[in-house]
Amino acid sequence: FEDKKVDTILTSFCAVYSELKRRGYPVFHLQPTIPQIRVSYEKLKTETALNRAQHSQIAVEILRFIDDKDTKENYYSNMIKKSEADKIIVDYVRNIQGSLFSFGRNEYVVFAHKGAVDHDLNYKQLFKLQKDIKSIGFALNVGIGIGITAYQAETNAYKALNKHIDSKEFDIFSVDENDNIKGPLGSADILNYPLVSSDENIIDISEKTGLSCESISKLMAISETRKSKIYDTKELANYLDISERSARRILNKIISSDLGRIYAKETSSGGGRPKNLVEILF
Repeated sequence: FEDKKVDTILTSFCAVYSELKRRGYPVFHLQPTIPQIRVSYEKLKTETALNRAQHSQIAVEILRFIDDKDTKENYYSNMIKKSEADKIIVDYVRNIQGSLFSFGRNEYVVFAHKGAVDHDLNYKQLFKLQKDIKSIGFALNVGIGIGITAYQAETNAYKALNKHIDSKEFDIFSVDENDNIKGPLGSADILNYPLVSSDENIIDISEKTGLSCESISKLMAISETRKSKIYDTKELANYLDISERSARRILNKIISSDLGRIYAKETSSGGGRPKNLVEILF
């Protein structure tokens, strides 16, 4: 307008219209039509209902205590420590407005809704909970499950708990209603991949390499996160949280099935045998 290329200004934004009008420009406000308003309103209602349904899904957290020194000599002292830990657990569950159920001496099942559990603020609360429990003298294993039914959520929570126990750092994982595992929660290197795959490509790679569909999916997720498909044995071991020997076995299977290749050889600074850099071709 200031370059005299147009004579008037049209806008559908109320704030823009008001400001230009205030400045004295020849501006016209384009009002939405009733059908447009109706379509937008229906779309908003649908999205709100979907969002509410997703947040209202059932979430289950499994909290399991471990004490490596559980002997007769400290049985009574452990009972006292356990009562202190119980208070911390109850406070946490109250904060997320969940229901708490005790299974035996060392395990709790927490029922809540997804909106209270599946977000960064709750992950931070769980990390603090682990730290507080550790200060008392216990380790706390945690698994989070999401489901459409309580049974599915609880089953998924135990899957996540097993993944937590297998991790060297006792990271926290969650498994959702579609059997996708996410974790380590709260980490910069968080992954999200399916535990069970119906993808024909993943199944085909699994059959050719002899690796599980979960391992294939995880490898794909790692490669996507790091934006590279080139690994040495030590890198792959760190990413998969396994031994270097197991990582070497995996890379050999991938290469022997023609789904990987030696990309380069990296000379060790100490003058040892060069390391193979392997490019994964899927």
